[in-house]
Amino acid sequence: MKYFLCIILLLPFSASYCYAQRLYDKPEVQTGETTYKVEVFEGRFPMIGVTNAKNSLAGTRMIVSSDVLGGTHFTQPASLLNSFWSTFNEEDLKELLPEKIILAMFYVNPYGRVREISFLLKKDTRLSPEKLAELEAALKKNVSFSFNIHPQQAERANYFVITVPISTAKVLNKTLEPEF
Repeated sequence: MKYFLCIILLLPFSASYCYAQRLYDKPEVQTGETTYKVEVFEGRFPMIGVTNAKNSLAGTRMIVSSDVLGGTHFTQPASLLNSFWSTFNEEDLKELLPEKIILAMFYVNPYGRVREISFLLKKDTRLSPEKLAELEAALKKNVSFSFNIHPQQAERANYFVITVPISTAKVLNKTLEPEF
């Protein structure tokens, strides 16, 4: 009887864990009008790369001089935090705590506007494709960067890739200060 009771009590937790494993189990995941390409990275820490299927910059060669990215910063540092809080409520963010870090690769034009975003997530992520699409839209709308570069250098560049590690715990307690 005790064994049966333990099984009954643990079943809801295991079901949500199993559901999380199935969110991105196909090479492409559709949510509404958005399709995401999923790439699995096996290893010590299994991860998945999730990219909007409409993104095209990841396959093109980045043209930029090596000294350009030294002075990169967010135009409004709070915009990253605000994008998360406009997408998720507190309960959703608590569910994402096991994620620990979400890596966001921002593909930015020479004037600081975000053109595309790719994400690196844990393989068993609880971040649904629907919420990922909402987050992507909020980040594109709210986040921008500025560069300490000469305008001629900006004109020669086609795009920049800026990788930002985002701590889910710091988002939840509103202490996120983006670093890259």
